[in-house]
Amino acid sequence: MDIKKHICDEFAKIGVDCGQVAIPITITVWNLMVFAVLAFALGAVTYIIQRYANIAGTKWKQALGTKSHENGAVNYPNTLMINSHRMRDMFEINGLDGLNLKETAKRLNGRFEDDYFLVEFRENGGRLFRKELKVRAGWMKLNYFEFRLDPDTLKMLKAKSDSDEDDDTDGKQGAIGEFDIFARGIRPWDFRHWLHHPNREIRIGLWVAMFAATLEFGPDLINSFRALFQTP
Repeated sequence: MDIKKHICDEFAKIGVDCGQVAIPITITVWNLMVFAVLAFALGAVTYIIQRYANIAGTKWKQALGTKSHENGAVNYPNTLMINSHRMRDMFEINGLDGLNLKETAKRLNGRFEDDYFLVEFRENGGRLFRKELKVRAGWMKLNYFEFRLDPDTLKMLKAKSDSDEDDDTDGKQGAIGEFDIFARGIRPWDFRHWLHHPNREIRIGLWVAMFAATLEFGPDLINSFRALFQTP
């Protein structure tokens, strides 16, 4: 089917001559197939992004109604510290019932020592921000409804929260407000984690590998993509 001829015939019915059109119309069935595949791929990516943004559509763990500890930040980088019993309940860890706070913290910190989580902070139903953090179980003077953060994350929470009274305070004072915390473990397909990996050697290695691959295969990929729009 000649799409161009069909379109020109339709325009001719209303007195428009395709020969007078400055830009030639060249659309084939192959072009339509390519557009359909690209549209499907774009739709799939959009769906994944929307699913990622919708916290109800993924397996996040929740700690609702938490408050920042009055003593402020902890001396661990990129860390969320919560009460060990709250962490046990939040991540639904079996086999720790009956243990005191200290023993529960010891078990949990040993289990999640090398794990990173994508953590989201919400206030009054609105999302404040997301950040990759380690989740650590605390037990000393940290009750069930309290949490602590590293200095940088605590500063970010203060800046983005509804309260303006704590924006200029230092890390020795907690954030004012009540927050809902959501977290899920980092997955192998979380590319952002690898591109910003906390291990400097891994992070640099990945960026160098991507740069080298772009130089090596970039022209071939461009030519292949251009060929898709040419009639076979």
